[in-house]
Parts: sequence; C-alpha cells; structure tokens
Amino acid sequence: LLWDKPHKYYGTCMLHGDRIITQAISLGTVCNAYDLLTGEQLMRTNPITGVEAPWDFARTYCCNTVVAGKHLITFRSGAAGYFDLTGDGGTGNLGGFKSGCSSNLIIANGVLNSPDYTRTCTCSYQNQTSLAFVHVPDVEMWTFNIFKLGDGRIKNVGVNLGAPGDRRGPDGLIWLDYPSVGGPSPDVAIAIAPQTPQWFRRHSSRLDGEGLHWVAASGARGLRSLTITLGKDTDETYAYDVALYFAEPDDIGPGVRVFDVALQGENVLRDFDIVKEAGGGNRAIVREFSGISVKDELKVTLRPSASAEERAPVLCGVALRARD
Repeated sequence: LLWDKPHKYYGTCMLHGDRIITQAISLGTVCNAYDLLTGEQLMRTNPITGVEAPWDFARTYCCNTVVAGKHLITFRSGAAGYFDLTGDGGTGNLGGFKSGCSSNLIIANGVLNSPDYTRTCTCSYQNQTSLAFVHVPDVEMWTFNIFKLGDGRIKNVGVNLGAPGDRRGPDGLIWLDYPSVGGPSPDVAIAIAPQTPQWFRRHSSRLDGEGLHWVAASGARGLRSLTITLGKDTDETYAYDVALYFAEPDDIGPGVRVFDVALQGENVLRDFDIVKEAGGGNRAIVREFSGISVKDELKVTLRPSASAEERAPVLCGVALRARD
C-alpha cells in the first residue's frame, strides 16, 4: 500500500500517465489531479502571476463523466466541451450539439469522434447527429479559465479587446477577453475610458499582417485610455515589455485615422496611422516597447491627432511581460 488519503471527488477517476485526474466533487465544479505514487495534489505555475497553485479545470453544467486521451480531456460543458492537457489553455466548447449523458466524445488517433448518444435526451440543441473532428490549428477556438490571482503580482498577461473568450498564445501567454463575455476569467482589474467604446470583431481569417491575427481581429474604436492594475500598494518599480496590437477595421485610406499613443504618460507613438504603417486595412501590426516602468498600474492613453479626419483611435490588444 503506497498511500491512502481521503480525497473527495464525483464518479470515476482517470489514470493519465503518472497522475490521477478526478471528477468534480459535484457536477459543474472544479476537477483536480493527484500524483499516482504519492497521492499529493499536483500543482502548476500560474501563467499570470508565476505563483504555484493547484492544477485544476472546470466545466459548466453537465450530465456525464470526463474521459481522457493523451492530449485532451472531453466532457459535456453545456454543449460538447474539452480541456487541452498539452497547451493548458482553459476549457473550450464545441457549440451546436451536446455530448451524451453517457460520455461519447471519444479521442482516437488524432480524431475526436462523437457518435450520437442523445436519442433519449430532451435538451434543446440544434444538431442531433454523429460527427468527428480533426485538429486544424488556424480555426478560432476560445476558452475560459479559472486561474486565481491571489496576492501575486501580475507578471505576464494579454488583454484581447472585444474578443469572445480567452486563448493561450503559442508562447504560453494567456490572453483574456475584455469585456469578459466568454465565461470565467482571472480577475485582472482593467479600467477603460470612455466606458462604452465601439467594439468590433471579425474572424481572424480575414486579416493579414504580423503578430497574432486572432488578437488584432477584434478591438475598440474611440478608446482614450486603458489602465491595467498589476499590483497594489507598492513603492517598488518594475520593468515590463509592452506590445500593442492594432488593425484598421474600416474601409479608409491613409491619413484618415491618425493618433498618438502614450505609456505611463509618455508618448511612444506620434501621429500613428494604422493603414499607412500596416500597408492597408485588415492588416495586423504590432508595436513593442521595452523596459516600461510600472508600480501599481500600466496606463495606455490614446489621443487623436489634430489633422485626423476620424477622431476615434483604435486599439486591439495589449501584451505585458515582466522583465526578470
């Protein structure tokens, strides 16, 4: 006997390599993981604060048990749902159909199979059919996350303005949707002015240019300031690298939308013309700034230039990475 500990969980557990993944204590709540040989709860590094925290994930309302493949966990989470074990990017949903009350999202050799198992279900979902999925990296997939910030200072985070959910970038940076519309997200304090800019969103396949297209595919027109609280009550100054994402959403030419951008009150872009700099509309462009000094808050300020015909600056996303 290696260990015997009173863990609480619902239903059956999964053996996944050297860990045990539990079902939620009650349907719709948090699932955890434990070391197979010791029974100790497994931890992860919070990607936003860098602080160690329990490994867990959540799903919304549901009526079946979680099943696992090598890289993916599948379950019902309202509709069909999944958690990416490899990327650790949060809980995602495949809308339009539900998984069965018995688990029927079966992972097999790179294909996610969903044979229909809902013949006796009374839930109202659009499609009742059997189907299968293969992985296509360019497809937009959005998730929600239950990372708790605790007392840790924010070290790395992306703010994806107007996005429909969270998403983890290829470099591991978590991009949070603002305003939060895609489900739970870590509670990063963000303030904007004005309170009601004009939000826009297009599919990322419509964009060209540089950087992450799914960040530049959404944003805010008319934003004058965005403030992100990174810590509280400190006199110490920290250095951050800041990346600003832009894309022109409207059919306008060069010289129409021109504005200044400031970080911490210091101008970093003067008479910035997205169309001119990016080479046209619907083209993503990223501007990066190193060693920005921050105490409690990072503030981005946008101000239309005197010559601008269109007086509403555009911003799509902000990425922050703390310097070591």
